[in-house]
Amino acid sequence: MILQALGIDKEESEMACTYVCYMLPAALLNSFNEAIDLFLIPLGYTYSICMIQAIVVPIHIVFVHLFLDQFGWGIKGVALAHNLSALSGFILLCTYLST
Repeated sequence: MILQALGIDKEESEMACTYVCYMLPAALLNSFNEAIDLFLIPLGYTYSICMIQAIVVPIHIVFVHLFLDQFGWGIKGVALAHNLSALSGFILLCTYLST
């Protein structure tokens, strides 16, 4: 692996690889969220974007606590929490756009 060639421990590089693989859906959702944000900002909807993010942050905190502390899923749980938070933000933005 690339990280091992750079001198990173094998176990740490495997964890990083696992995290990146589990984070791919969130990367896609974040790109959609960013595109929608860039569409709404010039139209003057910055307050709405801030309110949606203010809703998503507590959701993310709950997911991280649930998956990491309660279920003990480790790095996979953190990635899953980020995926679900990105999905929540995407759903909220799409709902806002449809109104």
